[in-house]
Amino acid sequence: MNILDELDPNKEVFRGVVLHRTGYPRIVRDGKDLTVLMGGGTSNDDDGDGANNDKKEPNDIRLERAILFDDKVSNFKPQKYENGVSVLPFSEERLNKCLSRTDNNKNSSSSSSNENNHSIMDNWTAYLEEVKEMARLVGISVWGTVHLSGDVRKVVGWVRKLNGGDNEV
Repeated sequence: MNILDELDPNKEVFRGVVLHRTGYPRIVRDGKDLTVLMGGGTSNDDDGDGANNDKKEPNDIRLERAILFDDKVSNFKPQKYENGVSVLPFSEERLNKCLSRTDNNKNSSSSSSNENNHSIMDNWTAYLEEVKEMARLVGISVWGTVHLSGDVRKVVGWVRKLNGGDNEV
């Protein structure tokens, strides 16, 4: 399940803003390479010939200002895990927990008031878990934006240490 399919089923809202692997296969060769997003030439193998092409172009992405939020830690490899923040994967199961769409609800006519109250609490708990994750990601973004060094990789590293992981944030 892709979150963009849920947010923008007609592919109009994020057109030209969100890049997808089908249109940019160079980005995902060995993880998601941020250096090719802006057409920059600092990717190790920019032209696919297997050679290291560390050339600079005026529109290179500034890695000190880029954070990649992804649910697969292996996608952070091209930037040596320095720009990556791990997020909870978007899933239909997590969405359904928030919206109270479970198999148990099919027989809701026979459920008691106590079961309904328990279901409502479960829905709120799931919703608050999602809000907690969103707040964490927004906080990381804001912290990276206002940090005096101007280098988001320091913020990503600190978050990684706070979470107790080596390659996971």
